[in-house]
Amino acid sequence: MAGLATSLVALLVAEACNIGLTPVTNPHYPQLTRSRLSHVDQNYLRGDTIAAANATLMAAQAQIPLAQHYGVHVHLWVAVTERSPSATSTHRC
Repeated sequence: MAGLATSLVALLVAEACNIGLTPVTNPHYPQLTRSRLSHVDQNYLRGDTIAAANATLMAAQAQIPLAQHYGVHVHLWVAVTERSPSATSTHRC
């Protein structure tokens, strides 16, 4: 799917900022049309895929000396792995 990264970034920003789709929708760019964003949101941003992405990010964070020093990765890893995919919260606007 051409431009998938652009659509994913727009959706992640919209979700992280809790602003809904309207501010990131642009009918002049195929990657940012409302129908495209809705399709990508429904088919790519699921609780299990977000949990897998978080696990990958935390594994990378565990390699950072400062994070190792403070043990941040241990606390985050426990918080994410204790959640079931159905318990992963995603906001839909």
